[in-house]
Amino acid sequence: MEHPIGIDAFEFGGNHGDEIFFRGYVKRHRAFTHRSEEFNDKSSLPVWVLMNKRAVIIQDYRVEQGQYIELQEDYRYNSALYLPFEVLGRQPLVLCVYGIRKNAFDERSRQMLQVLVDYLSIAVKDRLE
Repeated sequence: MEHPIGIDAFEFGGNHGDEIFFRGYVKRHRAFTHRSEEFNDKSSLPVWVLMNKRAVIIQDYRVEQGQYIELQEDYRYNSALYLPFEVLGRQPLVLCVYGIRKNAFDERSRQMLQVLVDYLSIAVKDRLE
């Protein structure tokens, strides 16, 4: 039996000066999150994704993060999926989706979430006009 998509938390991130700001939600805490970190593509996967404009699927964070950034010891999730997108004519953004279990996301997950961000980019653009 296939497991449903294993999203335990998500964030939207965007660059503002020398920081990347995040707004999201953590399921286990039932809480919205607000945070920021240095805009550095050597230590932050969301920043790497924004700079390279490429989606990244991480199935085992401890093992795979080093393919993109310097090794970090303070990760909270074992799986992640990062999707760059932009609201037409506006700032580039990144959708960050996290899973506690390893192998929570695959190409099918990426495709489903890509449809979502494509829709959101159009809906937000229409709302701003």
